[in-house]
Amino acid sequence: IDDILSAGFTLQALISLVESAGATVEGLGIAIEKSCEEGGWRIRNLGYRLESLAVIEAMEEFGAIRFQK
Repeated sequence: IDDILSAGFTLQALISLVESAGATVEGLGIAIEKSCEEGGWRIRNLGYRLESLAVIEAMEEFGAIRFQK
């Protein structure tokens, strides 16, 4: 479980840590995923199941955030 997924490097480090301990990653949970960045694609492309509670589709001018429906 992680709070925000953008580039995916923190999640990749956590996966590596879990697997180096001899455990198997069965799924990953994210509170907020930024789909406008490639972290979600990167993790899913490695074959992991990734679920996000909310997905940011775009971050617009003046701080407006558009969420995926």
